Formats: sequence, structure tokens, C-alpha cells
Amino acid sequence: MNHISRNMFSVGIDKFVLEDIDNDKLSTYALECRVKPKPRYFHKTDDGKQFKYFFDAVESKVNEVYHKSYSKKFKLKIKRCWFSIGNEGAIMVPHNHKNSFFSAVYYPCATDEALNFIHPSPQILGCIEEEHVDKYDEYNSDTFKAPVDTGDLVVFNSMVYHFIDPTERQRVSYAFDTEITGD
Repeated sequence: MNHISRNMFSVGIDKFVLEDIDNDKLSTYALECRVKPKPRYFHKTDDGKQFKYFFDAVESKVNEVYHKSYSKKFKLKIKRCWFSIGNEGAIMVPHNHKNSFFSAVYYPCATDEALNFIHPSPQILGCIEEEHVDKYDEYNSDTFKAPVDTGDLVVFNSMVYHFIDPTERQRVSYAFDTEITGD
């Protein structure tokens, strides 16, 4: 008997460990902004100048992911970036990024954390009861946890709802939205 099994549709996430990033500088900047009125959103062209190497590293990895599945005639560029510290409300509520193609989150300060993703087509799982599942996997789970630590960059489709668990530890993250360009 012949049997072929394969995915019909798939949503991936990619995780990288970025090297040579000054995590202390990124964390300090975010923590100082909590006290001083500095912009939470910044781009390569303004406050982001001091983080050019960081932005370039993130943009390179986002494009690496993009070019695995999409045209090499185009590229993604960072549209905006912002940081979050600890348990700021918006990052703990499931959300997506409607005005972005791929999003990325970098953790200059995190220990044993997880970025959670919600199944983009929950109706597929509508009839699955807990007792029907021996082991949860990509075919029968309604959530996915991506473990993250200091130095991790997670790249994912911006339409996928995601959130972070509350923590008692210090956690700093930088989030990125991207747009497609022809240059």
C-alpha cells in the first residue's frame, strides 16, 4: 500500500541567535526611556542611528526568512521598531501586526521566556477534545510556544496572533514590523 503524507498549508517561525549585538546597551536604552521621555518607536533614520548594526542584523535575518518562500526581486525593510519592558499590557494580550508582512522580536534581556502563537485557523481544531490527543503537535495544537532567551531573534508572519507570558524576571524586547520594497 502506498501512502504519502505532507502539509497542505504551513506557517513557520524562525529563530536565530544574533552574535555581536550589545545587549546591555539595548537593555539600558529601553530602561532609561522608561524614566526619560525618549521615543519608544524609532527608525534607522533617527534614534536608531546608534543601533545601525543591530537594525542591519535584524533586517538581514528577516530577509533570509522572506527569501526562502518569496521572490528575491523584492526585500523587506524595517518599517518601525519599538521596545517593551517586563509585563507591559499590550504584549501579554493576543495581537497581530496588520500593517506588516513579517514581524520580528529580539530579546536583549530574557531568561527562560516563551513567545506564544495562536493557531491561525482554529476552526480546523473545532472537534478535537483533549482526550482525543495523546501528544500535541503542529497538527492538533491551538497554541505554540517558542522558547526565548537573551540574544534570540524570532521572525514570523505578522498576521499570526501572538503574546508573551507574564514574568517576575527582567525582560526587554524589541519588536519590528516590515514592509516589502523593490529596492
